[in-house]
Amino acid sequence: AKKLAEELFGSETAMVRFDMSEYADKTGINKLIGSNPGYVGYEEGGLLTEAIKNKKHCILLLDEIEKADDEIFNIFLQVFDEGFLTDNTGQKVDFRNVIILLTSNIGAKAASGYRRAKTIIKLINTVAERINNDRRVRGKIRVVFVENYRVSVAEKIFPAADVSEQISTAGYEASGTSNMKFMVNGALTLGTMDGANIEIVEEAGKENAFVFGHLTEEIKQMEREHSYNPQQYLDSNPALARVVEQLVDGTYDPTHQIFKELYDSLVYGVEGQRADVYYVLADFDSYCKAQERIAAEYMDKKLWAKKTLINIANSGKFSSDRTIEDYVRDIWKIKKLEVK
Repeated sequence: AKKLAEELFGSETAMVRFDMSEYADKTGINKLIGSNPGYVGYEEGGLLTEAIKNKKHCILLLDEIEKADDEIFNIFLQVFDEGFLTDNTGQKVDFRNVIILLTSNIGAKAASGYRRAKTIIKLINTVAERINNDRRVRGKIRVVFVENYRVSVAEKIFPAADVSEQISTAGYEASGTSNMKFMVNGALTLGTMDGANIEIVEEAGKENAFVFGHLTEEIKQMEREHSYNPQQYLDSNPALARVVEQLVDGTYDPTHQIFKELYDSLVYGVEGQRADVYYVLADFDSYCKAQERIAAEYMDKKLWAKKTLINIANSGKFSSDRTIEDYVRDIWKIKKLEVK
């Protein structure tokens, strides 16, 4: 990184390094961007934002990024999406001339988020085993976890899919490109208003997609007011409560322990995090209703075909040609070379 800094910016000092293992909990956000007004350290500012203010052209090295708290990833999403980061005073810190390098120690102990992800994969396969061996639904429904998802697999899935489920919490996750590729191939989007889902809905029309879940503004309001209580959703929805309880009641695991961390993360919170960090329970009922709309409309073949064609016809915005044109004009700011 130092060599790169010297090569690009003329000096090894044009490098800012952070050991992300030191930011393994939520207090790390305050260290990076500064404490909120009224809290200790407010006037000092954040280590990250102050460093970038002082070195506007530099290499930013984030070592062992896998050890950072999950919430810290969200502040970098703003950097990647918008090119700046808002500090604790409301000032926008420009990152457009900063090259960000992320390193990960593959041999390190897995962070809690990765461990939980592996448990979720285990749960998917456990549920699949139960459903796929149930005579009542044999030939009607099947659950398959696709291992080693890659382009050659995607080439088969995209044209075969009728529905593209994009269920990230609004405002929480960076958007990939799979949802666009599903749209190009005629799959209708079932998703939250997050990432490129927003653009897909804008292009195809809300009536030609199945939108569910809280909006980004609603999520942010609950966070500001600290008003989210997952238990109220469990109390008001017996079906949801049963689904969550099955994680620990022996339905899928006779030891009651394999999925206990997932259960605790939804109901109580784990490792200093509040319960249900991603508002899964809050969006559950809306998701179920969206699935009911899909089931009803899928029965109308002409209506479904019409929506499919409208999605395909309006997917041009997501072509690589358009994307490169935007980069040339807005980011790289270079002149096109015409080949005669």
